Amino acid sequence: MLLCPNCHDMATKGSLKEPKQRQFKEQPFNRKHGYAKGKLWVDAPGGTILLSSTNLVGQGCFVSVGPTCLVRIEVGDEGNLELYLALYDKTDKLLIDVDRNEWKTGDPTFWDLEADHQFLKLRSKPYDVLLEINAKESPLRVRAQLWYHGTRIDCKPSRIVMDTPNTKGMVIQSGSLRGSRVAVSADGLASGIVPMNVHPDDPLFGGNAVRKKSAMKAPQSELGGAHISMQKQIEMSFQDRRINIDATHFERCTFKFCTLVFSGGLLPNFIDCEMADCNFILDGPARDTVLFCRMLGKMNLPHVVEAIIADMKKPLP
Repeated sequence: MLLCPNCHDMATKGSLKEPKQRQFKEQPFNRKHGYAKGKLWVDAPGGTILLSSTNLVGQGCFVSVGPTCLVRIEVGDEGNLELYLALYDKTDKLLIDVDRNEWKTGDPTFWDLEADHQFLKLRSKPYDVLLEINAKESPLRVRAQLWYHGTRIDCKPSRIVMDTPNTKGMVIQSGSLRGSRVAVSADGLASGIVPMNVHPDDPLFGGNAVRKKSAMKAPQSELGGAHISMQKQIEMSFQDRRINIDATHFERCTFKFCTLVFSGGLLPNFIDCEMADCNFILDGPARDTVLFCRMLGKMNLPHVVEAIIADMKKPLP
């Protein structure tokens, strides 16, 4: 018999007898009052959770659709892990909201709910798991069916499968994400793995670029050991834009008066592209590499810097 955490604890300790349990089962308090809430006890340091089979390392938003963050990790005041997660249904109705490990839902129709102090599972019907959070494991494990604006990010036990209005079957499997996130543009026309500092209004993820054609079935690559599909942009025109190019395959695209920003993520590809009056700049971890070389120079280690520059001149593998 499924009970809320408090009633389950009372039943375990013998305070809530079976007749009363069955009475509550017939007229559940949560359904009657239209809400349920609880607190997950996460006895783990901040820094890593396992979403599907992929490690999310660090802090920040790891899954987003447009400006809406669906999965976020933060570190609490005492160094503990704090999970933020928003679970919506296909119509963008909020089913459950996790805020700093505290969960609450206002939809009384989804009541196949199993919860304990370190475990939460929500089903819409038998065998259809909408959300499962297991804080008993280390690292904390999450599986979920994340919906928003027509995009479904299905975090299965073994892999993440993403379906957007423009992309079907993008797979992310194993490995880790650090400093990057799974992102879908607000219009659903662009998706992929991007640096966390990419803003939702960026041309590649905000609908500002001119989309002539979009073939989103992209080549496979790796980031932190995770098998991902690079975002693919085909026959697109960019003008007077600042464009983040990490983890992106550009083919037969034109760039005019653009600033192309590389942040140290997955290397981009440029195939048969045309550029006019564009410049490249480094940001994020890539910029840190430049600063590191400068530091080496100030330490009177010019030979080390020269070796790094010589390595940079080598052809790509």
